[in-house]
Amino acid sequence: AERDKVTGILELSMVGTDQQQVSEVLKQSVLSYVNQNLMRSTEENTKIISFMDEHIPLLKKKLEQSENAFNEFRKQNGTVDIEKEAELTLTESVAIQGQINELNLKRAELLSRYTNEHPRVMQIDTQSATLSQQDKSIRKSIAEMPEIQRQFLKYSNDVKINNEIYLTMLKSHEQLKVAK
Repeated sequence: AERDKVTGILELSMVGTDQQQVSEVLKQSVLSYVNQNLMRSTEENTKIISFMDEHIPLLKKKLEQSENAFNEFRKQNGTVDIEKEAELTLTESVAIQGQINELNLKRAELLSRYTNEHPRVMQIDTQSATLSQQDKSIRKSIAEMPEIQRQFLKYSNDVKINNEIYLTMLKSHEQLKVAK
């Protein structure tokens, strides 16, 4: 029987006349359960690793493209001196995008085990929606800046976000390989 539905703690009990046989049956049941969980965890990690193996090269290509576009912009326009406000806006935007991407990774991991209605998945969806609202607000303030600053921020932001996504994915990939 499961003690509490949220904890995942199971309670095993068995009644019998032979104490040693009852203990052995319970011991084998626990070992079987633990092995089953290990197999399921390994299987989930394998699925996530294969997903990441597929997406990491795409992320690297996207990062290289954004770096090339940013470098081309800088060649054409020279170095742009951005104000502190714009710099802070960029930093905040990158941080929010990083948090959204981490939440998306966590959500993908949870969806390999749970449905969209699971409380953890719903909590991540709520957090992601809140961060998206903040990101929209930042994008609005960026839209009010002069054109060259907006372009500079856009390219700079793309490079930083793509770099952060790529590094986060690589880190998670390595952690899962170790866990597997």
